[in-house]
Amino acid sequence: MLLWSDADRTAAGLSRFGPRAEDGCRAHLTFLRRCIEMVRQWFLSPPMTHRQLRDQYAGTADAEAFERLWTRSHWDVLGDYFNDEKVKCALARADDSGVPTAVGSLLAEVVENASTGAGVENKSGFVHGGMGAISGALADAVRRFGAEILARSPVE
Repeated sequence: MLLWSDADRTAAGLSRFGPRAEDGCRAHLTFLRRCIEMVRQWFLSPPMTHRQLRDQYAGTADAEAFERLWTRSHWDVLGDYFNDEKVKCALARADDSGVPTAVGSLLAEVVENASTGAGVENKSGFVHGGMGAISGALADAVRRFGAEILARSPVE
């Protein structure tokens, strides 16, 4: 099974798994493009709460897509478009969210696809000191505001 950046070529290739695979591919890619555009609006802007995001999409053409992003797994949504397990397995990804059957796995996949990796103003780079430097900077910032960080402490 080959997946191409060209949607028509991918859909045509999936046709050997039945007509639903070809049509499902086109519909799934349309859905993903809609979700990616929605998520890109969240980048480089102040974070919104879940309620603010839900309110933003309530009653819009994107309300259903938003709800699917937050309440369904990537695997479940693939089942809306494809019957064949091989096709679903080829497309199922979860990356950092764990397994593709976990709620949130679709959102993780869409966020990853929405990011071009080019960074701000198409500039990217590496964090000086590695990724741990980000945690250290966050810890320093909250300490300046009087927070106390407790490591290896039970959570109640």
